[in-house]
Amino acid sequence: MLEQKLSNVLNIYGEGFVQKLKDKLQSIIKPPATGAGANSIRHEVKDESLRITGLAYLSALDTGTSRYKNYPSPVNLEKWIIAKGIKSDSGMKPKQLAFAISRSIRDRGTRPTDFLDIVFREDRLRLEQMIFDELEQHIETIVRKPYAEQNK
Repeated sequence: MLEQKLSNVLNIYGEGFVQKLKDKLQSIIKPPATGAGANSIRHEVKDESLRITGLAYLSALDTGTSRYKNYPSPVNLEKWIIAKGIKSDSGMKPKQLAFAISRSIRDRGTRPTDFLDIVFREDRLRLEQMIFDELEQHIETIVRKPYAEQNK
């Protein structure tokens, strides 16, 4: 019974948390390129735990990267360049520009946005309150009501 209530709380919280992550991404990335990153964010509740998933590059966007051992995908970077309408001052085609950006990311890394941590810090109290409210209701149901009825 309590496990099901916790799962329900996590599902409700997860839906809101995912929307807040999408909103934060849109405020950080102006204008969004394809929206694939934000659209990939999902939540799943299993065994009383909440799991947030999305495209792998969102982790690198969140935490930044130091140096890569391998090159980031120039194919994905080319799609991003085209979607953003980025043009090279030196006349490079999108494919060439994608390879140059990939090389730069591998060599220099990227700065973090911390969007996951920011959203979690802003929203953590809401989760705590939801769990507290459910526990309080559960205690009322299994302890206080039977005790009150027994002592009439």
